[in-house]
Amino acid sequence: MSSALAFQIIPKVVVGADLWYLHHYEGVGFNSSTGDALYLGPTFFWQIAPKLLMAASWQAQLAGHEMGVASPLDLTDFSRQRARLLVEVEF
Repeated sequence: MSSALAFQIIPKVVVGADLWYLHHYEGVGFNSSTGDALYLGPTFFWQIAPKLLMAASWQAQLAGHEMGVASPLDLTDFSRQRARLLVEVEF
């Protein structure tokens, strides 16, 4: 599950915050949960030209829980940080 809040700061440039909640299951039937993680970080969108855009986001794990482990983060099932860069060209 994810959610974002973004604002256009100048024409064709949008910045915001991105919140993600991820849950990890073992097996195909979603019957055995192994952990979860909550990520938060900035997001950015820039329409460079009418048919060219760039989007980027970065999130850090704020909280998580691995089943059977008393740790504030789940670093077994999830990474500490997530990053995404997208360049899109329409032709």
